[in-house]
Amino acid sequence: FQLVRMDFEQPMCRHAEADNLTQPLMSDLSAISSTIDNWTRNCRTHAEMIESNHRMQITQAQMDFETCITHQLQTEEKLREYEAERKAHTEKVEHECSILNELKRELTGLPVQATEIREVKDKIEEQVTAMDEQRLRSDEELSLKMNELTKGIFMFKFLGMEFERTDKEWLCVRFTHLDSQDWEREFSFMISVCHDNSYKVQGCRPPISDDHRDQLLLELNQFNNFSRFIVRMRRAFKAMVVVPP
Repeated sequence: FQLVRMDFEQPMCRHAEADNLTQPLMSDLSAISSTIDNWTRNCRTHAEMIESNHRMQITQAQMDFETCITHQLQTEEKLREYEAERKAHTEKVEHECSILNELKRELTGLPVQATEIREVKDKIEEQVTAMDEQRLRSDEELSLKMNELTKGIFMFKFLGMEFERTDKEWLCVRFTHLDSQDWEREFSFMISVCHDNSYKVQGCRPPISDDHRDQLLLELNQFNNFSRFIVRMRRAFKAMVVVPP
């Protein structure tokens, strides 16, 4: 019995010693496990905080990126507006420079134009002077010719022919002694010398046919034989006198 008890007590003792050894170990393991759990929770919490901060940073970065893009777009738009304004300003400056250069060219050419205008003015004045001189010579020639036409006015009166200057240009030629029934009956016409030295006739009384008068006037202007014209006009009037039976 004692041997059996000893055999029984020995395992029990060893079991008690094992318990005494395992209890601190289990306590240490529990402490270690608790430490590990705490560390794990702390790590998880820290990781979650890091992740949350990272997400917030990403969100902020995205917002900053979008803000930057917006600013960039606005800046590009302003740059385009500035470029358009710069181009318009450049074109305006170039246009104004072109106008300025044109004005400079005109100013440069003004003395030449003034000289040309003076030359033209001098030529015109010379032409006017020449025309005045020509007109004066024509008037003198006309006056001389009219005076020649009126020469011997008194000499022709007894022949029944009279000349009378009615104004500066016209000369009235009268005939009498053509009608044997009325020696004082007048036959007359107006004649004038133009500036080109041609003759014109009007106011025939009594009227001579236009064809006959124009023919006589044409011959006068062709041959310039005034005496012959006077004689033929007198004959034309004489032919109009009715001779009594």
